[in-house]
Amino acid sequence: MDTLTFNTPILFRHLTFSEAKKQPILEVDLKKALDGLDMTMSQVREQTCLPVEKFDDLFLQFIELCLLLGCDYLEPIKGVGPKTAYKLMQEHGSLDKVLEHLRAKCVLSIQPFKKVMGFT
Repeated sequence: MDTLTFNTPILFRHLTFSEAKKQPILEVDLKKALDGLDMTMSQVREQTCLPVEKFDDLFLQFIELCLLLGCDYLEPIKGVGPKTAYKLMQEHGSLDKVLEHLRAKCVLSIQPFKKVMGFT
């Protein structure tokens, strides 16, 4: 799912599953997913491969939500699944503020996130 953070318009999952697993191919449409999360992109950003600084704040919030859930670079936070992560992002608005909140609750050390986000 990490490819969605790079503005991939359509993602197909389970293409390489064997017939024995009986898993249907899953199609994820980025626009529909963002609409469902109330994190839509403006029409100017419909092109692919735009630099991150060109994304609007709501798409950046989606990227931060994905980071909060864990990605190729980070493990997920214990006890923070998709529903909780989405709720925290809605309540606090940014990854920085969510991490401050979790740190205040002594849920995590934010050092690994600082490295990925480019902070020292």
